[in-house]
Amino acid sequence: MEDHFDRAPDLEQTLEAKGVHSALGASSTPRNSDLFTMSAGGAQRLGACNVCGLQQVGDQPFAALLGDGLFDERDELLTTLMDVQAKPGGSVVAVFGFEPTRMSAYGCAGISAIHGEGFVRVNSLVEKPRVEDAPSNLAVAEKSS
Repeated sequence: MEDHFDRAPDLEQTLEAKGVHSALGASSTPRNSDLFTMSAGGAQRLGACNVCGLQQVGDQPFAALLGDGLFDERDELLTTLMDVQAKPGGSVVAVFGFEPTRMSAYGCAGISAIHGEGFVRVNSLVEKPRVEDAPSNLAVAEKSS
């Protein structure tokens, strides 16, 4: 997976020489970004990713992107999350509405509104709750396109 996002200078030079400029900008990893990958199996995978991120960047903001979350490249979700994180600081997650009957397959967020803001406060996260125990129909970013 790491190789998929890595730069390939030889390929980039070949594409440049052939004038295939549209393919040169196809990488979804910004050129000024560092990408760290890890494998964390089991129920603690997101927690382990966050610990790894903290070890890599210290107190700088970072994004933990899970391999099973698929997003349309035209979706500005990561940019929006970064903008929201810059306001109050702290951790930020994206949530999506799902059918209540499907909530047992997702991490579910209990939320409250923040007056005057275009985002909400997450008060609780419940991993794969029973339908009757789900605090809402909002699942933590496991969006598939």
